Amino acid sequence: GEIKEVNRLKMEDILIDGNLKNDDKVSLYAAGGIGNVSGESNIDINKFTNNFDIEYASMTGGIVAYCYNKPIIISISESTNNAELTGTADCGGIAGYIINGEVSIKNCENNGIIDGDRLGGILGETSCNKINLENCQNRGKIGKTEGGINSTIVGGMIGSIETGDKNTKKINIKGCKNETDLLNGKWNAGGMVGYGQSNNQNDVIILEDCINTANIYGGSI
Repeated sequence: GEIKEVNRLKMEDILIDGNLKNDDKVSLYAAGGIGNVSGESNIDINKFTNNFDIEYASMTGGIVAYCYNKPIIISISESTNNAELTGTADCGGIAGYIINGEVSIKNCENNGIIDGDRLGGILGETSCNKINLENCQNRGKIGKTEGGINSTIVGGMIGSIETGDKNTKKINIKGCKNETDLLNGKWNAGGMVGYGQSNNQNDVIILEDCINTANIYGGSI
């Protein structure tokens, strides 16, 4: 579903099962929880388990697919994706693409297969100014060797970090672990972050106590 603007939304203790197969490949956003957030919002999600397989949307996430336009504050904790997700663009085990605002994802894990263009075990793509990932794990295969989409960017935690506006970015990834091979990163692939771009010399990316135990296959690693 779509959220245009909400002062405060809390989702807790939710289990989603089922599947969505889009044979025409025209759906823009699909997720187990929230498909699209288009306005200024404050969202708190805790203990959400997604077993809802999604095939062939554009922006795809296990819990949240796409947040854009006005700044949002979104917090996701103690949540798990077990579903197989296929997106033609940005796809992540927890969230697909979050453009503007602040993101906190803590104690979350992905166990599902993720396939698409810009892929992350936890977050597919973001251009937010403040990103905090703590104690997250990816155990699901990212990218497919056969019958999959030829992904351009693949990351164990975050697929792509883009520039967005010119405000200073602070990105913190702490205590995170990628345990599964990253495949088909045609341009860029990384155990934690596939690709990062900056247009501000004060931008900061901190990786602390993170582990990658998997093989990585890509153009630039």
